[in-house]
Amino acid sequence: MHKKGIYHGDVVGWDGEYSLSSKLKEPELREFLETKFGRSVYSAEHVAGLEKRLCSGNHKFTHLLYTKGEIGELRGIYSTFEMHQRKRQMEVIANNRAYYEQNLLQNRLHISKLSTNIMNSILLHMQPAHVKANSGKINPALAWRAAKLNDGMVFQKRENENAGDISVDILLDASHSQINRAKIISSQAYIISEALSKCHVPCRVMSFCSMSGFTIMRLFNDYSSCDNSSIFDYYAEGCNRDGLAIRAAGELMSRTAYDHKMLIVLSDVKPLDIAKIRKNEQDVGVSYDEIRALTDTAQEVRRLRAEGISVVCIFTGADENLTSARMVYGQDFVRIRDFSFFADTVGKLIIDQMKHIFM
Repeated sequence: MHKKGIYHGDVVGWDGEYSLSSKLKEPELREFLETKFGRSVYSAEHVAGLEKRLCSGNHKFTHLLYTKGEIGELRGIYSTFEMHQRKRQMEVIANNRAYYEQNLLQNRLHISKLSTNIMNSILLHMQPAHVKANSGKINPALAWRAAKLNDGMVFQKRENENAGDISVDILLDASHSQINRAKIISSQAYIISEALSKCHVPCRVMSFCSMSGFTIMRLFNDYSSCDNSSIFDYYAEGCNRDGLAIRAAGELMSRTAYDHKMLIVLSDVKPLDIAKIRKNEQDVGVSYDEIRALTDTAQEVRRLRAEGISVVCIFTGADENLTSARMVYGQDFVRIRDFSFFADTVGKLIIDQMKHIFM
């Protein structure tokens, strides 16, 4: 899981990707990363509060950047290198969109089938409630109001809970190991979000990667968005500190008022970050990879589940990492071996979680 480093002055690269060296101070790193990934959606004071809560334990001395991908003007010593990266990124994004369009009919069928399956599950498992109505079965306790107050709302009907009580967050692993799967991952995320939108289930899509001790959370759309096309801007580079990313996603979810919450992670379950696990500033630290990283990620998944958030995984990796997926997500993950069964496979994963949600 280790990757060989190649040095370019103050730039450290892996397989064509890079991280800034420790010669730059935290404000300088943040400024550069905001130019690269997009400016922060939060104020410096708000970010400081988030990092105080979230960047602790195994993630002490790391940082967070929440962004919508609104990149700034290139400047400084890294501008030439970054121009090459941006050109490559635009090529990948164009390829993402082209791949979806090439399979448009099949993809639309998946959206239709998946949305039907999800909606049927919602209607089946939502608990009915008795509400006042002007028709239906008369409520004896309210009958007097018809004559005395000329009130027609003396009947009752059984209505299901609103599907809006459910929210779904989709978290995409955007580390460099996913770059060759970018077109597939973006299409899968788009299909799921479109299906949920058709069911009027609020859905938010994010990606994560890590660079120079920062975990970057890219927000593609939010619960109120009707346009999911920004998901095709998905691009993979850098490392991935899965435990912190899941913790950061959970922080966003905890601030919403929805009764039932689900997190769907698309990942190859290969957490790896160059920022080490350190107890204090003098500590040399230990690597965030292999068993340490998997254990940390599994702990964060369990913590969210203990808080009532359903966490599932769509595994995007190779056979050699299936054991890692089981370690982190237990039985709550699926692998898409044949895309023709995508709607059935993902639909079953989501529906199984809804059964638990509405029990």
